[in-house]
Amino acid sequence: MTGSRRRVWALARALLVAAGVLVALRAALRLLELAGSTEDDVLSPYIAPTYWLDYGQGFLRRGFTGEALTWLAGDVPTIGAARAWSTTLTVLSAASILVLARVLSRRVIGGRWERAAIAAAVLASPVLLSVPVKDFGRPDAFGVVAVVIIAVVPWRRVPWAVALGAMALLCALATAAEEFLLLVTGPVALLQAARLLAAADRRPVWAGVALIPATALAAASVLVTPSGSTLRSAVDEATAAGAPPADPLIADGVTVLPRNHSVAALSTGLAQSARNYYAQLSPSAVVGLTLLWGLAFLVTVVLVWQLLGGSLRDRAFLATAAGGAGLAVALSVPAIDYRRWWALSAVAVLGAFAVVAPSRAARTGPAVAVPAVLVAVSGLLLQMFEVHPIGLSWGELPLL
Repeated sequence: MTGSRRRVWALARALLVAAGVLVALRAALRLLELAGSTEDDVLSPYIAPTYWLDYGQGFLRRGFTGEALTWLAGDVPTIGAARAWSTTLTVLSAASILVLARVLSRRVIGGRWERAAIAAAVLASPVLLSVPVKDFGRPDAFGVVAVVIIAVVPWRRVPWAVALGAMALLCALATAAEEFLLLVTGPVALLQAARLLAAADRRPVWAGVALIPATALAAASVLVTPSGSTLRSAVDEATAAGAPPADPLIADGVTVLPRNHSVAALSTGLAQSARNYYAQLSPSAVVGLTLLWGLAFLVTVVLVWQLLGGSLRDRAFLATAAGGAGLAVALSVPAIDYRRWWALSAVAVLGAFAVVAPSRAARTGPAVAVPAVLVAVSGLLLQMFEVHPIGLSWGELPLL
């Protein structure tokens, strides 16, 4: 590589590392601010009431988050317990992304600057670390933690049956928290389990066993419809505890609990939920947001794969990147949390990279400098972008 090409890459790398540090610092400061706050706005009015959903009256879709909190609290959760739970979920999600950045950086053979660049790419990307901090307290944390544990734990050091059981448990817990997390954790678990079984001279086809419990939970989540009284009881308990009331996001009468459709939506089908959501956005906003986060996802996975020494023609890259994009688009159909879906897909793809990428020298040069600059700039500009900008026009969308 010539001197001018080295300088181009060095400048892009420096910008990327600086962006990663700045985004990480802002995320840390935001977490400290929220963790030490006693204000109601620490709890999302949309998410918080779901913390009071549990299995007290039988199995309930997405009831595991509240069930775990009820078990930890020893009784009906207080507002203080809910705040602590919200902070814990966010910290776990952010910490898992930091671990993933560390593991990926250690795959690079080369100097510390190349390793710093790949870690910075994960930290700076607008579809990774800054998302859980912006979308505080989401049960998505169960999926992020599960993906990272499945991807980075050295499973070959334990008996293959124990490893398979552990992966099955992680996928099941994530699915119990949010049924769609099966689509996020499942592919990484299948990939890791297949490689583990192949190394143990077992048939990789048995990797599917790791998804049986999670698949059963996902099916039950779809088939079991909670009663309106169960949902009202959860909302009443949340209100009595002091959870912030939710503003109506959809018209009265559309659901059984119009004041909190995060809970009410549990009793409606995907088609109805999609109609409710998309009634609030213009077609240009749908297309624009999909393109925005799709491109952010694309430049992130392209950059990380190249810094891992891979070629964009590698079958492993093409399959995982296409699968991740397809997952994000599929999740975007029934709901409008576009940034959230592309973020979960990015975690799944990078988890797959951690499974399949061998240790090798990083690719560098001007061709890699382009996605490096794009990730750095987009990460700085979009870190505080709304996860679900309902009812906003493009001129009002917050960037910083």
